[in-house]
Amino acid sequence: MSPGMPNPQELEMIARAGREAMRRLWSRRDQRESMEAAELRLLRLLEMHPQYRAYWEGAEPDELENPFLHVMFHDMLDRQLRGADPPGVQAAYRRLLDGGADSHDALHEILREYARQLVRMTENRGPFDREQYVQRLERLGR
Repeated sequence: MSPGMPNPQELEMIARAGREAMRRLWSRRDQRESMEAAELRLLRLLEMHPQYRAYWEGAEPDELENPFLHVMFHDMLDRQLRGADPPGVQAAYRRLLDGGADSHDALHEILREYARQLVRMTENRGPFDREQYVQRLERLGR
């Protein structure tokens, strides 16, 4: 393990805390008027995935599918789209929509490219290759 990197037990504690925070948010879904903007955005993402409702209500994910991580990827992409960072992310999304993809499918196409970069980063034990991610985004929907 690299110095400064959390050990597996610490990572599990962080993941558990994230799951519990999302579950608390889900349990408050009828109290939207008291939520902050960031909470409302995250709740919208949870609602976009009704197939995972059992997890929002307490079921534990298995190692093959992690709906909490899936939603966090959606949150990351939502931030990229709102901030137009990296360059080209909004254009890629628009091209996918213009090409006939529905909004959720277009988001997933972009998320697949992001996940590919994460896998490469992990395999190469190097930094995230933002330049390659941007290049891959430029090809989407063409």
